[in-house]
Amino acid sequence: MTAAYSHELPRFGLPVGLTNYSAAYATGLLLARRHLAKHGLDTKYVGKEKVTGEYWKYGSAEEEDPSVVTYEEGPKPFRALLDVGLVRTTRGARVFAAMKGAADGGLDIPHSPSRFIGYDPKKEVLDSKKLRKHLLGGHVADYMKKLQKDDPEKFQKQFSAYITAKVEPAGLEALYTKVHSAIRANPAAQKKETKFTGKPKSYAKHTKSREERRNTVNQKKAYAKKLLQTQLATAAANKASAEAAAK
Repeated sequence: MTAAYSHELPRFGLPVGLTNYSAAYATGLLLARRHLAKHGLDTKYVGKEKVTGEYWKYGSAEEEDPSVVTYEEGPKPFRALLDVGLVRTTRGARVFAAMKGAADGGLDIPHSPSRFIGYDPKKEVLDSKKLRKHLLGGHVADYMKKLQKDDPEKFQKQFSAYITAKVEPAGLEALYTKVHSAIRANPAAQKKETKFTGKPKSYAKHTKSREERRNTVNQKKAYAKKLLQTQLATAAANKASAEAAAK
């Protein structure tokens, strides 16, 4: 159906940090917007255009849940189910950030907030501000500031890519916001250009013609005949030598 990868994010303005929680959210958002655009549902179901960290879901007007966003008549929102595979489903896992991004992007994904960062299992309450902070790189910014103050040498080594890209802790939230806007503006996949101009290698087995098959059989017969003659000649020579030695 549709695929999206975090290594596509530099095209939308995110040069570094392609594997963290915030990047997983952006990748999920990219997947949702790309898929809905492919099916002509991107303008009808925009999801949450502003990152709030709040829990919500699509539903009918009959539901009384305050977290439900009702859909209008016509095509219903595209429903998708999360397949975590072999990923550990612990609270705060990046797979749920990707799911949150896909949900905020407009896909209808049945889920609960219990695996998001900021969820308190005792109170059964989601701290949306804490989740929003992680979705917009706030936790990375805090760690960058702390490391820059406590261990500048380690900071230079660990965040060398950020320094090269001139990404400052204070500008991370604005950076991710711009990335989200760029994704929504044009989520289409970009065809990869190749510089190869030669003939592509083919691994298909060559089908021989009738003449080629007949020639192969004749070659095998000729080889077998020659081998038999050689063996007979060798046997005759050995027999002659044995008779001469006996006399």
